[in-house]
Amino acid sequence: MKNIKDGKGLRATRPSISRESLETTLSHFFDHLRRESYAERTITCYRYDLADFARWLGSRPLTSEAFQRYHALLSSRPSKSGKPLAASMRIHVVSALIVFGRFLVESKRLPSN
Repeated sequence: MKNIKDGKGLRATRPSISRESLETTLSHFFDHLRRESYAERTITCYRYDLADFARWLGSRPLTSEAFQRYHALLSSRPSKSGKPLAASMRIHVVSALIVFGRFLVESKRLPSN
């Protein structure tokens, strides 16, 4: 949990997932996708996209705000060739983030918002 100030100057906690538990959570997520009969190709693509997200996240905790910041970053982020990411690629990455986020909320690892 990360401490934040509310409007009254009091400290509140923002639910988050530590870097260490992120790897375990991702493993549970991919197991969940298999149980839900997702295609292995889809799981492989999600694994690639979420590994990139985890690298970007670094040692910061995973919060709903981190999802929002990463999503905003995708619009300005260049591809490996230096050109802006194609809209289809951004949609693909956002899809992985949405499914992962839904899993986090449904498994009560992060609150919905």
